[in-house]
Amino acid sequence: MLWNLSGTKTSLTLLITLTLSLTLVACGGDNRRSKSTNTTPATSGDPVESKFDIEVQGGSDGPTKLEGVQENGSASSSTWGATIAGDLLVLTLITEGATLSAVVATSEASPAPGSFALSGGTYITMSDATAGEVFESANQGSIKLNNCPKKVGDKAVGSFENVVLKAQIGQGTRSLSGSFDIVIYSKAGDLNCKSTAPPKPANNTTPTNNANSCDADNCENGGLCCPYMECLSACATECIFSEACGLGENAAYCESCVEGCFPQCGVPQSCRDAMVAVQSCDERHGCSLIEREDWDEEDAAQDQCVAANCCAELKAAY
Repeated sequence: MLWNLSGTKTSLTLLITLTLSLTLVACGGDNRRSKSTNTTPATSGDPVESKFDIEVQGGSDGPTKLEGVQENGSASSSTWGATIAGDLLVLTLITEGATLSAVVATSEASPAPGSFALSGGTYITMSDATAGEVFESANQGSIKLNNCPKKVGDKAVGSFENVVLKAQIGQGTRSLSGSFDIVIYSKAGDLNCKSTAPPKPANNTTPTNNANSCDADNCENGGLCCPYMECLSACATECIFSEACGLGENAAYCESCVEGCFPQCGVPQSCRDAMVAVQSCDERHGCSLIEREDWDEEDAAQDQCVAANCCAELKAAY
């Protein structure tokens, strides 16, 4: 939704619903997101679990498997998962005997989704504890991304295709192929994504043109809450992914933690009131109740509903 900068809505409290660029998994859950995985688009990933399944060939013991499954909420720097760093997607996959790190460099010329050749900024390293060796990209093969994750909680879905790695010391090689469906657990930047939006009209090419429309980006013209959103988002995301909150398992703690973000970030009452106005307008028009089988289509339909019916409230807040 436009009023929720990440496109994620929550059902725990009005407070959490309004604020924050949180995650796909929110405090207290979202019944609207509990659809059967049979209808989940392949590009959206599993809403519950992260997983990878990779076959490695070239070792002395023949083909081996690198595989793992964990709940999305378990992803962290101490386990495994994916992060966004600038325009780079970083995958860290850990098993008992090996650690594989993959970096995908997106750019305006090579946006995601797409296939990224292993050269330059896109590379793979793998440490093999059993063999006591470290392998790195040999400029052969590619990493394919089926989607373009934009926020914490999104999934990075794709595959390793005909990848060849060479030993840092010696002549050993490994080849690998397989798939991954990994949650983004931290973000500091934005990937270059293929644009799916239609071109804007010629009279709306700058932030100040057509200022009364709801076409402009959030905070382009400085709503009441704009100075506080970055702090609120970071604080709330930390709350949601904290061990005590458990992605909403401990709803009382989660709500209390997020509530504390407001004074911590110095949010004035005027911003809170503006957020409430957006939520109230959304509820009056039933925008959050719109459902689609495809999550991206659902969010787009809800965005359009809010933009069409709550433009003044949106502009005041964001």
